[in-house]
Amino acid sequence: MYTPGETIVAQSSPSASGGFRAIIRMSGAKSFSITGQRFTPNNQQSFAMLSKQWHAVSGLWQLNSNTHIPCICFFFEAPKSYTTENMVEINIPGSPLLAQWVIETILASNCRMAHRGEFTARAFFNGRIDLTQAEAVAQLIAAQNDQQLRAAEKLMAGDLFTKTDQIASTLAQLLALVEADIDFSEEDIPFASLLQLQKILQPIISTLTLLIAHSVSWEKINHLPRVVLAGLANSGKSTLVNKLLNTDRAICSDIAGTTRDVLSAPLTMTHGECLLIDTAGLGAVIDPLAKQTQALSHTALSDCDLLLYVIDITGTPTQIKYSLSHYHNIVNTTPTVLVINKCDIFSDDIDKKSMEIVHIFLLEYITVSAIKSNLSELKNLIANKLSLLEFSTSQNSIALSSRQRNALFAASSSLNNAATLLNDPPNCEHEFLALDLREALEHLGEVSGKVLADDILVKLYSSWPTIS
Repeated sequence: MYTPGETIVAQSSPSASGGFRAIIRMSGAKSFSITGQRFTPNNQQSFAMLSKQWHAVSGLWQLNSNTHIPCICFFFEAPKSYTTENMVEINIPGSPLLAQWVIETILASNCRMAHRGEFTARAFFNGRIDLTQAEAVAQLIAAQNDQQLRAAEKLMAGDLFTKTDQIASTLAQLLALVEADIDFSEEDIPFASLLQLQKILQPIISTLTLLIAHSVSWEKINHLPRVVLAGLANSGKSTLVNKLLNTDRAICSDIAGTTRDVLSAPLTMTHGECLLIDTAGLGAVIDPLAKQTQALSHTALSDCDLLLYVIDITGTPTQIKYSLSHYHNIVNTTPTVLVINKCDIFSDDIDKKSMEIVHIFLLEYITVSAIKSNLSELKNLIANKLSLLEFSTSQNSIALSSRQRNALFAASSSLNNAATLLNDPPNCEHEFLALDLREALEHLGEVSGKVLADDILVKLYSSWPTIS
């Protein structure tokens, strides 16, 4: 799929017009010579000298005999580059058409377009990064929220590789002892007793188990959690949504039934993001349009990760009891929090009676005021309920792709098989023990890419972002 030695080119910046600049990346042995054919530096020094100074070089790029455009070239001499090959990054004004013209001049000089993800693939094959970091590049480019960025940054820093490599290193030492016993079995020279092997193996199993336990699936953080605000009409849901988002996203009015559609917008919190969804007021309706909005609201309720049921605490005890009864009728297995709204305008007497009703229903609740109160406490509650803090605050947590998780589970299974053999001394054959340990090592190697089949590599890079 990737031929070593070929020089490749691609645009590495988004192709949308209006950007400040477009960046074209070239990698391969001919990168400098191809650049020298079209690039004229403003500095009078020789091009060969300028290309080895490791800094930005300003000049002009020749599109044809009559047309030159200003550009800045960054030169990276092998092996001190992302791909470990000679690399040039050409910065030009941010026009998609200009970028295409520059790429065409490069393609005309015995260079080809890069395959999807080929720059990162070369960095992996040339030993610059391991496979977990290569996958992190794609995840970093595709990240759409804060959690995804944090997770990709951890993988880019080599957290997963470091942890699995440490496990693999200790495991390799254990395997060496077992294989030495096999090789010298006829010499009656024991290299380690079964008890000693157990003492080495158990910490390995424990470390791997903790790594899996502290991880979260990448698929989970790829999903932006859906938080739905529901409640009876005129309970203050839309005002609450606007205050949380700090924008006038929803129309607010004292007239009941103002919200006629399901509105959604991303809510950014300290430790992550969620999709905040405002729904039409629930309750008995008559006209066909209101029934249609009710159906949309119930659909949103059935497909949410967290339900915030908003009640107007300034209502009469009868109205509050009705709200709570309605809440019990619609609540299901979805995590739910009762949001007691308009706390800034009720009297002490109403406060006492209303809270007594809430306590009778044994509900988890939070008191807020969409107009006056600080809503940071509500944001923190949302983050906690969605477990957004679980990943972002843990130093040990790592987001794993399904491929990585499957490999770790397979390694864990092989190690547990080895432990079972060691716990049964009369039937513990070292050949079978070595087989289980080798399998575990191979599965750990799959995580970092030290052991990886070509078909898996093709599958991985075929879905790579085009600018990697």
